[in-house]
Amino acid sequence: MSCNGCRVLRKGCSAGCAIRSCLQWIRSPDSQANATVFLAKFYGRAGLLNLISSCPLHLRSFVVIRGCGRVLDPVCGSVGLLWSGNWQLCQAAVEAVLKGAPITQMPAMLSGGGVSPLKTYDIRHVAKNTDRVGVAAKSRSGSSGPDRHAASPKWNSLTGPSFTRPSRATNRTGK
Repeated sequence: MSCNGCRVLRKGCSAGCAIRSCLQWIRSPDSQANATVFLAKFYGRAGLLNLISSCPLHLRSFVVIRGCGRVLDPVCGSVGLLWSGNWQLCQAAVEAVLKGAPITQMPAMLSGGGVSPLKTYDIRHVAKNTDRVGVAAKSRSGSSGPDRHAASPKWNSLTGPSFTRPSRATNRTGK
């Protein structure tokens, strides 16, 4: 018989199922299904299976808590919430996941960053800092770097590109 996690992911379940050991602390089958859907959206299906299989058995039950903590505080995660005294937010997020409700992100004043409202289940949509736009372009404006005498390609229609170094005007012996 397959576990609720494998049933939701539509994969075959074996006797030594890694997902079953991750969800064994959750009592309700619906809550196990909701937790599996959240984890699969957050980590990806293959990423979730790799994470659970590489995790020691005694730490597998914390995967849901760590995922919720990472959604609430992308920088420090659940450890940062515990350390800052905001553990109740992580507990509320875990309860919301088990009920199938969406997680609301932490206010910016608590997390220390100005993160805009995002899809909380998708870590790939992280807002970019608009203050740093153009910094890389400004720093490359000079031509006094080591590439000043780099090889320049010249195109030969028969053989393709040929790379030659520019000739130096001075003689090495100083004459």
